[in-house]
Amino acid sequence: MGVVYAAEDERDSSRLVALKVVSQQSQDRSADAARRFVREAKILESLRHPNIVSFYEVGVFQDQSFFAMELLSG
Repeated sequence: MGVVYAAEDERDSSRLVALKVVSQQSQDRSADAARRFVREAKILESLRHPNIVSFYEVGVFQDQSFFAMELLSG
């Protein structure tokens, strides 16, 4: 459903994030893919636990849905 990239946070250049975006293939297959993606992000945003990555942001940029979360090495 999505592709994950390592990215630099524009607000804090010392912080790297995992940036997940809806894959173009998913967007082409379903008009609801972006809505499901944002719903997934909002659910993840509500979870708080030491063993779950921190969630930073969800949004849409130039018709591309994304969310940013803590980047873990390995």
